[in-house]
Amino acid sequence: MVSRSRFPTFELVLFLLAVSVGVAIALAPSSAYLDPFYRPAMLWICTGWALWRALVFDRCLDEYQAWHQSPPWMLDPAALPGWLRRQLGTTQAADGIFLGLGFRWEASHVQALELELLATGALPVGPPPRGGFPGLHAVGRRRERPIILPWTEMPGQGGLVGTNRSGKTRELELIITQVIAHA
Repeated sequence: MVSRSRFPTFELVLFLLAVSVGVAIALAPSSAYLDPFYRPAMLWICTGWALWRALVFDRCLDEYQAWHQSPPWMLDPAALPGWLRRQLGTTQAADGIFLGLGFRWEASHVQALELELLATGALPVGPPPRGGFPGLHAVGRRRERPIILPWTEMPGQGGLVGTNRSGKTRELELIITQVIAHA
């Protein structure tokens, strides 16, 4: 079973092969095998192939990094309104409190995570000081959307639960900053 989180060596080799074929065509002298009439077309084809392989390599490298590095969750409370407006694609303020980014956990996410754990043999435990398993965020990162708690829900009670160093204090700081700015 091939791991989704393996380094994209195959994609890198294909990209380098495409670039080297393009360089060879550009630098090779004319011969019976490389007519000058066909050289521009072959260069365009090799350039297109190299660009396509570069995009595939970039996508696979992004996937690899998502499975091996936890996302940075550093957001300055003063920068929150502008950042949130960009995320929501609007110029208006949010109709509630921004809690973070999240996605709806579905069976496909469980299956992807289980297959990855089976392929790599990794347990969902990370080293200190961060802790956690980046795969929990990697399975749904393309579907992440801002989670906003409406202002009408604020008079009720809520809880914030997390393990050590998971960001509970930062989350409370963001919530309090938004409540003070709204009041």
